Amino acid sequence: MRVRRRLGLTVGVAGLLVAGDEVPAWARGGGTGLNVSPNHGAPGARQMGILVGDLLFYALLGCVAGVIVGGATWALASHAGNYQHAASGKLGFLAGLGGAVVAGAAVAIVNYGFGLGRQF
Repeated sequence: MRVRRRLGLTVGVAGLLVAGDEVPAWARGGGTGLNVSPNHGAPGARQMGILVGDLLFYALLGCVAGVIVGGATWALASHAGNYQHAASGKLGFLAGLGGAVVAGAAVAIVNYGFGLGRQF
């Protein structure tokens, strides 16, 4: 935890201003001995994991459909000289790719954020 001192005031958690060096025990952290971690044995945890995996599958399936339809629209409209529809196809193609990247990286992003949060 970072503590900044200016003009004899200590800035602690949530911007709490305390005169001198007196920071309350609850603001210092670590004094309670409380340690919270994910509980993989919680009721329904296995089913929720399966549900999240199924949702990820359907999200990726939709992204593949978006890439195929968007790419086909882009190619056919470009060949026909219809540049407005070609731009729409390009947008669909890139949206499908972006969705697949986000869906594929979702677990890693959440775990990264959880790791950052545990540092405080």
